[in-house]
Amino acid sequence: MPETYLSKTYIDEHLKVFKDSGAVKILPTEPKGTIGGKGGIFVLSEKELQDIIKLSNGDIRYIEKALGMDLGYLGENPVIVRFDSNLNIRMPQGNELGAD
Repeated sequence: MPETYLSKTYIDEHLKVFKDSGAVKILPTEPKGTIGGKGGIFVLSEKELQDIIKLSNGDIRYIEKALGMDLGYLGENPVIVRFDSNLNIRMPQGNELGAD
């Protein structure tokens, strides 16, 4: 549980970023249907993704590396999905499907 090693203040500040600007997910293609499963999906703040994109200088492999993705996963024309409402953002525990 994140509460066992992170302070409440840290968790609250981290989650506030999503409440202020929403969440995004970068994917290799436009999604069809529901994104994620019962356990949810990993997202990041739009500001964080924009910072990574700016640092990448257009290099998609840089973005993949920065996000811990397999090189080549995003292909050559990734899309950004924005989640602006009905967010149930929570700190990951590290045991979720796909957690490294």
